[in-house]
Amino acid sequence: MAVRSSQVSSDSYGRFMIKVGLSSNPSPWCVVQLPRPEARLRLFAFPYAGAGASIYSSWGKYLSDDVECYAIQMPGREGRLSEPPIASWDILIPQLASSLLHLFDRPFAFFGHSLGAAIAFELSRYLQRSRLPEPVHLCVSGRRAPQFIRESPPTYDLPTKDFSRELARWGTPKEVLDEPELLDVFLPLLRADFCLSESHGYTDGSPLNCPISAYGGALDEHIRSNHLQGWSLHTANSFRSVLFPGGHFFLNENRSLVISDLNQELKSVNDPRSLLR
Repeated sequence: MAVRSSQVSSDSYGRFMIKVGLSSNPSPWCVVQLPRPEARLRLFAFPYAGAGASIYSSWGKYLSDDVECYAIQMPGREGRLSEPPIASWDILIPQLASSLLHLFDRPFAFFGHSLGAAIAFELSRYLQRSRLPEPVHLCVSGRRAPQFIRESPPTYDLPTKDFSRELARWGTPKEVLDEPELLDVFLPLLRADFCLSESHGYTDGSPLNCPISAYGGALDEHIRSNHLQGWSLHTANSFRSVLFPGGHFFLNENRSLVISDLNQELKSVNDPRSLLR
């Protein structure tokens, strides 16, 4: 069966999206739905496992007028469906840095949810170690601080039947899981993303220069308040944690609350001199 990228849409929370036709591609690695060339700050938004740039397609119109949203588009999904997904941190982070570097010519911030939070954090560390431009703010959402050891065994290499059961637990649409040929198309992407998420290790390093905000869902069974507070160890600047109503996908369940809070955070860091505080 031939599968076109337009054949599969997301569930109500946008947890699995194969949409194409987003409006602007300043780089293969990101999409800008609402261009704001005069914006004072760029927000790079990293999606969770199995998702693509389109989960952030509506964010631009809710962010402050002086913030331009760049939704990260990883290989193997949406407009990059024909490319092999990346399952190695050693490959992913340097590629991201080199591909986005030309967009770091003005103040920028990172937001990432779940796997996206880990990617945003590791990219921030890489930029700092490499003495490249650094984000003026990092917002990690729905992810425990990296020093917390994973409590359950990895699932990305399970047999298909068992892995599908794990995908269902995390909200993969039933129409994907019930169609073997369709599932075969997306299994490499999902296994790669789960591999990244589950293999994310932690090594000691210098704390980041930028402030960190840690967002969590009050009903998230996997991410507790102490997991969020643990992010405070990774900044030499200010830290703040916030619990929102909802479970692990609270950023979709309460999008307006999340973006409203993020707007307030970004308002105080539009000036890169905030890093010197």
